[in-house]
Amino acid sequence: AGGAWREVPMLSPPLDVAGVAVAGDTIWAAGAAGDLVVSRDGGAVWESLPGVPLDGARVRDLGVGPDGALYAWSTRGLFAGADGGRAWTARGDAPTVTTADRVRALHTGWWLGPRGKLFNDVAAAATILLAITGLLAWRRRNGRR
Repeated sequence: AGGAWREVPMLSPPLDVAGVAVAGDTIWAAGAAGDLVVSRDGGAVWESLPGVPLDGARVRDLGVGPDGALYAWSTRGLFAGADGGRAWTARGDAPTVTTADRVRALHTGWWLGPRGKLFNDVAAAATILLAITGLLAWRRRNGRR
C-alpha cells in the first residue's frame, strides 16, 4: 500500500481536506467547510456530493463505521451519512473542545483561515524575537555578556 503513486485530476477549487475515509475502492474526502467528494474507483475519478449540513461548523474528521455508514465528526457533533454521503443526519452533540484543540486550530489557521495562520506565525516570531532581545538587553544592563 502506498508503494506507487500517480497523479490524478482533481476537482476545482481544491478542498481544504479535513478528513478522508476509505472502504474498498471508494474514497471520500471532506473539506473543513463541509464540502464532500467521492471516488468509487480508487481515486481515478472524483464526484462532488451535496456535503455535510454544518450551518457554519467545521468538519474535523471523516470515517466509515463497522456498519459501512459514513460518519463526519464536526464542531457541532457527529453526522451519519446515508446513500454514500448524499444525505446526512445529526447523531450526537458537539465534542468537548480541549485547550490542545484550540492551540492546534490556531496554529493550522483553522479559526482564522490562511491569513489568520500567517498572522499567528508572524506574531509568534515577533514574540520570540522580543523575548530574546529583552534577555540580551537585561544581560547588558546587569553587566553580563
